[in-house]
Amino acid sequence: AQFRFLHSNDPKCVPELLPYLKMYGNRCMSYSTTQPGLKHALVESIGYISWLEVKNFLYGKSAVVLSDPVADPAHQFFLIKKLEENLGRITLVQISKALAETLFNEGYSVYQIGVETELDIQTYSLSGKRKSSLRQWNNKGRKSGLIIEEKELSKMNKQEIDRLCQDWLSNRGGTEFSFLTRPMPESNEEGVRFFWARINGELLALAGFDPIYSKGRIIGYYHNFDRLCSGAVNGTSAFTLLQAMEKF
Repeated sequence: AQFRFLHSNDPKCVPELLPYLKMYGNRCMSYSTTQPGLKHALVESIGYISWLEVKNFLYGKSAVVLSDPVADPAHQFFLIKKLEENLGRITLVQISKALAETLFNEGYSVYQIGVETELDIQTYSLSGKRKSSLRQWNNKGRKSGLIIEEKELSKMNKQEIDRLCQDWLSNRGGTEFSFLTRPMPESNEEGVRFFWARINGELLALAGFDPIYSKGRIIGYYHNFDRLCSGAVNGTSAFTLLQAMEKF
């Protein structure tokens, strides 16, 4: 089995990755593997592995692989070893526990940093003392007149979105995020959903969700995009998220 190398900046790349993503993209970062700037190694009928090429003072060029290879778990280690044979030293980030255990048993160094939280939104409830703040933000959002609507990017005013993003990013270094938090898309993407928060018609916030796939169907969503203007009512982000969860 031979690698075929692709680059996300090529318009033909993402359509080639999507069939594998829909079959095996069951990690929160799986959809992020399609973001601009990443390179990919695809093995036909098996899947692909995605990475960011970085320059290191000690090791020269190296590859930082994002998430599990998008393939059947039985083939993931094969893709990792094959990439090592082609590129040399690699680092993997945001991988599953199962893959981490496989790599550890194969002699790789593995470190856990933080946890990944999953919510079953069909059974999720705002009751209980620990969720009193969420209830507070939910009530405040309703009383403040916040209106949340789901709408595709293509049906929004681009200048309005740009102003919101620039406002939000101005307190976070001024440049768009990438890699672990993928860049805000400029056009519709299959399966990605956006919710918009307004008061009196003014856009105050957005929340965007990437689909999580398994065997050709969407099994969940990853909250990957958050933008909030500096003048937004306290709790706007939480209210937007809670309203989105009701739609899911």
